Amino acid sequence: MKGVLTMPPLYKSGDLVVLKSGGPTMTVDTVNTDIFDDDKITGMLCVWFVGEKLERVRFDHRAVEHAPLEAADPRQDEGSSQQALDDYKVVLDEMADAMNRQL
Repeated sequence: MKGVLTMPPLYKSGDLVVLKSGGPTMTVDTVNTDIFDDDKITGMLCVWFVGEKLERVRFDHRAVEHAPLEAADPRQDEGSSQQALDDYKVVLDEMADAMNRQL
């Protein structure tokens, strides 16, 4: 429709969020939407680590908010950040493979 403005999605995969009631910073894995309305969020699958264990839970989108942005610490080791990202990608790839095998 010409002249109709659409709102950008409130959350997308990869966003960092926290529960409004507190808790760890989580990564949005999947945003579930209504089958008839892609703008209507029905839930969000979030992932985070507790030690080396990956936790994965579905939350109502109204229970979370974007995580506060933290100032980058120039002393932070870039190598360790890249290693954490690589480890996370491996875990997500393994989860996707496991889910595809079940189908």
